[in-house]
Amino acid sequence: MNPVKAKGPQVQITKDGPYVVSGKVPLSQEIIGTNEEGESAKWKHSRTYPSQERYALCRCGHSSNKLLCDGTHISI
Repeated sequence: MNPVKAKGPQVQITKDGPYVVSGKVPLSQEIIGTNEEGESAKWKHSRTYPSQERYALCRCGHSSNKLLCDGTHISI
């Protein structure tokens, strides 16, 4: 039996590795903006990444190229 492949955007959680996002999903980063009192107020656009067919997103938190996986999880 052949598995049915889903069309459109997908997220695959790899064993002990990154999230692999595929399907030409636009990728951008936002940061939490603060008000005059230093309290969290709203999301602010930070960066837009070039469009790709696939992204490997860091899941371990130790990547030097945060948001994207750089393979650091292999050595920790």
